[in-house]
Amino acid sequence: MARREAALKAVRDHELSRRHAFLLVGVDPKTVRRECLPDHPEIRHEMDEIAKQRRRFGYRRIGIMLERKGMVMNHKKLYRLYRGAYQ
Repeated sequence: MARREAALKAVRDHELSRRHAFLLVGVDPKTVRRECLPDHPEIRHEMDEIAKQRRRFGYRRIGIMLERKGMVMNHKKLYRLYRGAYQ
């Protein structure tokens, strides 16, 4: 995060081009442009509730249980949220 902020500050304060500032700081432009993924506390809470009741369920089965509650999402997003909560 520090290099990202340094690159954006160089662009803003020293009037450098984005490409030149990213090169000087040593950061990839794609990582600076990419925004952080939004957190979903309501989904995480429901995942926790299901995991507390059904300790042997993995992320796929938890995804099925969430779909029954109306929380439909992509399997990659589900795995990312599961991995962040249980690692």
